[in-house]
Amino acid sequence: MDNFPHTQNQIYLNHAAVSPFSFSVKEAIISYVEERHIKNIENYFSFQLIIEDVYKKIGVLLHTDPLRICLTPNTSTGLNILANGYPWKKGDRILLNNQEFPANIYPFLNCQRHGVEIDYIDNKNPIIDSSDIERALKPNTKLLSISMVQFLNGHAIDLAKIGKICKQNGTLLCVDAIQGLGATDLEVEQIGIDFLSCGSHKWLMAPEGLGFIYVTNELQEKLIPSYVGWLGVENPWELLNYDLTFQESAKRYLTGTMNHIAIAGLNASLEHLTSIGYARIKEKVLANTQFFLDNFPQLHWLTPQEMRLGIVTFKHPDAEIIHHELNTRNTTVSVREGQYLRISPHYYHHKEELEKAAIYLEQILNKLK
Repeated sequence: MDNFPHTQNQIYLNHAAVSPFSFSVKEAIISYVEERHIKNIENYFSFQLIIEDVYKKIGVLLHTDPLRICLTPNTSTGLNILANGYPWKKGDRILLNNQEFPANIYPFLNCQRHGVEIDYIDNKNPIIDSSDIERALKPNTKLLSISMVQFLNGHAIDLAKIGKICKQNGTLLCVDAIQGLGATDLEVEQIGIDFLSCGSHKWLMAPEGLGFIYVTNELQEKLIPSYVGWLGVENPWELLNYDLTFQESAKRYLTGTMNHIAIAGLNASLEHLTSIGYARIKEKVLANTQFFLDNFPQLHWLTPQEMRLGIVTFKHPDAEIIHHELNTRNTTVSVREGQYLRISPHYYHHKEELEKAAIYLEQILNKLK
């Protein structure tokens, strides 16, 4: 597609790591840089219109009021807003998945200094079922933090079921959504998510150094800003007033000046993704991952057939070699933990791209027999 010129010289199947910039994202970033370089250099106030547009588009992505959203530097910062701002008491418990990416573990392990107990879901295999979570919850489990899509095996967990289970137990539900949003949207209110954190550089196809959180009004009332900056107050431009009255919206968790270049890129990417439609994007992403499952049934796939989205991963003793050989053919995937090959196509790939990648993979596998 014209918006993705990289497809002319390479096959990029690594969106679970970092996405390429589309033509429209590149143009938005260049336009911002040129403005700051030689045109309207102090464009802070005019750029606020772009920032507000980004909030509205994230609201569409999450099916929620933009007032419930706050921009952050990355997923980890967002999760730390929750971990460091909640009024933990000794004996409170947090439930985690021992198959998580570390960004969704370390902020909560840090809560142990407050006397918080950490539990891990006791599952016999890497695919977590809602019943595993139900068994692991305890009366004093205050929070469950889990990924929308597991970063390695690609399992897309049933958040609707988990939301109901957490509500019945009086447990807050936090979602790390970086491996899902952009490949699909998410109805956070309908599901019952209390807190969500996401970065923009994977499936949202925007620059690194930018993310956002979603927080319910009910949780916000308990969640004290642990980092306080001038942009988080009600009247930030009353510079010498020093009135520490936080904004009523989730923007109270803002600190200082944001990454405007990344915001310009995210705005352009969200514009493009929204114009395509998230339902259509999800349909294409699922078809593209199904392509690899169908063409290589002999491989040891970790990814479940039904509960998945944009990641399919197989285990192979020569994963590093396969990864290297694909790279020599201008085909990019990820190798993780030295033995897992992770393939993560987005929606925009032509069928010819996928077929060529499959031929390359078949050739390499045959040589390794």
